[in-house]
Amino acid sequence: MPLNFRRPRIGFVSLTLSFLKGREKATKIGKEIVSYLKDKLGVEVVEFPELVAQRSQAKKTWMMFKAENVDGVILFNGTFNTGELVAEIIRNLDCPFALWGLGELSLETKDFTGSMVAVMAASAIFRNFDKNFTFVYGVIDQEKTKKEAGGFCKHS
Repeated sequence: MPLNFRRPRIGFVSLTLSFLKGREKATKIGKEIVSYLKDKLGVEVVEFPELVAQRSQAKKTWMMFKAENVDGVILFNGTFNTGELVAEIIRNLDCPFALWGLGELSLETKDFTGSMVAVMAASAIFRNFDKNFTFVYGVIDQEKTKKEAGGFCKHS
């Protein structure tokens, strides 16, 4: 009798600041990532349905991910965001995490949205909470990024 294991269930949240330019571009890139995870990697994605810019939203995020029993969480930093969002989420979940950042200057528009600055701050928060994370860098059409995303989803 063959065993039927469930697909990996990955939580996905887009972190931002509510007043930043570039949120639309980050949303588009986030949707491309979610599509890739679902369609190409066969991952079940539990996506928080809105951009998270406030601590109250971060609380709703981790509560949703906990209720959905996710195997891992991708914290997508399409723009700069505050560390309190990351802290609120990771202190309340015990699962693997991936910090996803964009190299803004490698985007065709050369927009600086502060994505990598947010990731650097978030990595310090992970360190302070003594939690590990995987780092994913870039847009999903880059082979290196696909490999990093696939590695995280397989091991979550």
